Amino acid sequence: MNVNGRTRCLLVCAAFIGLFSIFSFRLIYLQAIKHDEYAGLAAEKHVYKQIIHAERGTILDANSEHSCSNGSGRRYAS
Repeated sequence: MNVNGRTRCLLVCAAFIGLFSIFSFRLIYLQAIKHDEYAGLAAEKHVYKQIIHAERGTILDANSEHSCSNGSGRRYAS
């Protein structure tokens, strides 16, 4: 089979057009048809609430001496 340059170019272009058509159809399918399903899944993941307790301790100065500590009251320096 003798395939000249023009035929080869047409085959490659047809393959690219087919490939991009498949990707375009998939993109339209996900964004337009399945939008409600994926929007619901995304909303479920962003509503999760969790309380994170901060771990606090004493604050030391450059000489490793006690400078401040955190407690239930508002004590800033000791």
